[in-house]
Amino acid sequence: MTEPQSIQIKAKAYFAIDPAARTRRDRKEFLAVLGLEHPGHFLRSVWTPTWEAAIDDILDPRSSFLRPLNPSDFHFKWAVGAINLLPTATRLNILGLKMKPAGLEAALKKLLAAGGYPAADFVIEDVEILRQIHSEYSIKLRTADARQLRVEVSHYLPAAEEIFHRFAGPLNVPVTAVLAASTPHGTRFIMELEEPDRVELTVAPHERLAAFGDRIIERAALHDAAGDILGTVMRDPHYLLAADGELFSFHHYQLFMDLDDEQFGFFQPVFAFLGRELGDEPGWFAAYRTAYIREFKNLQARRDEILHIFDEATDIVSQYLGGPGGIAEVRKGMEQRLAFDPEQRVRTIGELFAKC
Repeated sequence: MTEPQSIQIKAKAYFAIDPAARTRRDRKEFLAVLGLEHPGHFLRSVWTPTWEAAIDDILDPRSSFLRPLNPSDFHFKWAVGAINLLPTATRLNILGLKMKPAGLEAALKKLLAAGGYPAADFVIEDVEILRQIHSEYSIKLRTADARQLRVEVSHYLPAAEEIFHRFAGPLNVPVTAVLAASTPHGTRFIMELEEPDRVELTVAPHERLAAFGDRIIERAALHDAAGDILGTVMRDPHYLLAADGELFSFHHYQLFMDLDDEQFGFFQPVFAFLGRELGDEPGWFAAYRTAYIREFKNLQARRDEILHIFDEATDIVSQYLGGPGGIAEVRKGMEQRLAFDPEQRVRTIGELFAKC
């Protein structure tokens, strides 16, 4: 009998015990099987009465969750630290408990295949709990052809990511590969592929910015125009720049917002960032202005197609909204944004953000 099989048998026995009847001794024994040398110390490492129940939640093989406590909990950061400080083998054993029962293995295979990577015989090398609200944990794996990748798992508004991707493909908006999946018990989660040649735009190497500045502006204009029509302010913090100069967006959670003449979501617009890094902000803004107007008008010409995509996605939109109520209002909002004057909108952007 292999060790993973032994762990699964112990997990089945442990979770057969009624939660109210489980003792600290039961918990310590199970944690020891998972490879923890001092389980008692671990159980006392976070000073909150909900800690042991939280441990049970993350050990549950049927659950795709792996992060203890809610981010709003005062003890959250200590709980995250306690898990991340466990031996690597223990963290991998905990994740291994869930791979088949929670559907994580099947979802990983589908995601890798969608990203063009070998889907079989991958090896998971590490797992890290994350602190962001929208990102729960990151899985580091090695594919059968020896490439190292990371996959981010999130339970935060998976329907929003699905909706954005419904539009991104037909509109040729570059996005990271994602997969929406469910556990056998119906919990929805999203997996996002983090590819090694892509870095956040704000930390991209200077030589990459210099080589692809014109392309960055052109692609950002497309992202921004599509985002304005979908009603999202997810802009500059959500760009990844690939080694070949392609600009991808990631983490799409805010949709169908009623944007006004001063709502854009910029922390640092792309033209301002390139101006700071490469000089000539007025030139970058002029290029952005031209590209944004062109891309927005191109999307306006596809109005009927865009609304048809929305109509075909009402099942997911209903999940995002928490029910069918409001779908008509959301569609009306898209129609109104499709009627924006892009020249006026980019003029306002210049007035608010451009140092020209």
